[in-house]
Order: sequence, then C-alpha cells, then structure tokens
Amino acid sequence: MAVPPATKAVVVLGLDGARVAQEVAALRAAGRRVAGFVGDEEAEARAMATEMLGGVDEVVRV
Repeated sequence: MAVPPATKAVVVLGLDGARVAQEVAALRAAGRRVAGFVGDEEAEARAMATEMLGGVDEVVRV
C-alpha cells in the first residue's frame, strides 16, 4: 500500500538556514512530516531524519 503524500517523511537539506526553515514550514503546513538540516551532507541528514521521523521518503534540496 502506498503512503499518502500528506504522510510522507521529508528531510529538507540546504546551506541557507532561513531557506531550509521556510521550506520546512511550507511542507509541514501541507501535512508532511519534516525534518530540516542545514548543511550539504545528505547521508547525515537522512540519518538524523530517520531518527526523528522513523524513516525518509524524500529529500528536498533548497
């Protein structure tokens, strides 16, 4: 069974903290479970988001 888009876990990754926060807020408002990570290390961001959200369905780079 596919996970409905509103329940997908997303990690937002980027170097601009304000931009990451803006995207996190927008995705949360849309009903997504979101973790934000300031940096460019996708493996670290995925590990953190997995710990926080129980998994990662999508990585969004900003």
